[in-house]
Amino acid sequence: QIIGLSVGIALLMVPLGYEIVRHLVKPLNRLSEAADSLAAGNLDVHVPVDRGDEIGDLARAFNLMADKLAKSHRVLIQQSEQLECRVLERTIALEQANRQLRDVAARDSLTGLYNRRHFNDLLGQLFAESARYQTDLTCMMLDLDNFKRVNDTLGHQIGDQLLQLTARAIRESIRESDIAVRYGGDEFAVLLPRTSPEDARASAERLLQRFRAD
Repeated sequence: QIIGLSVGIALLMVPLGYEIVRHLVKPLNRLSEAADSLAAGNLDVHVPVDRGDEIGDLARAFNLMADKLAKSHRVLIQQSEQLECRVLERTIALEQANRQLRDVAARDSLTGLYNRRHFNDLLGQLFAESARYQTDLTCMMLDLDNFKRVNDTLGHQIGDQLLQLTARAIRESIRESDIAVRYGGDEFAVLLPRTSPEDARASAERLLQRFRAD
């Protein structure tokens, strides 16, 4: 009888133990799988909360943690995008400022024409292009007669105005592709790419007429 009772109890404990294990281990396995998924970057993972015991409390705590991590991740992504936009804006502004600085450094402060240093840089570049493509390149040089007398008799302010007038006449007489330079003092130069000496002479005549008209 005792042996039979023991066997009966043992047989009864097997399904009972299985149910107990299934009831406890299955939700823990779900929590473990959810934790692995969360660690892999799936921040939207949740586990079902269908219990009122400690395992249910653990599931609720896990879901709350997952929600906080997802919210923090969204905030971090938004801040990163805003930072990228600000960096891009600063980079564009810096590039514009650098271009403006380079342009200011390349120009004569009085006339606004390019200065002699920039002329030297461009001359080598344009000469190389002319040689490569077998095109004409003409350099027109001009200066103001008796400019020193103007400064000595009328003053440097009138001399500066005369230089500015000359620069304006040059700008209005040349093509957009031509490059006007204040070479130094009362000397000016114009680089005329793809221009023969004959065409450059005609351009010089137009410049003289323009200057006389002003």
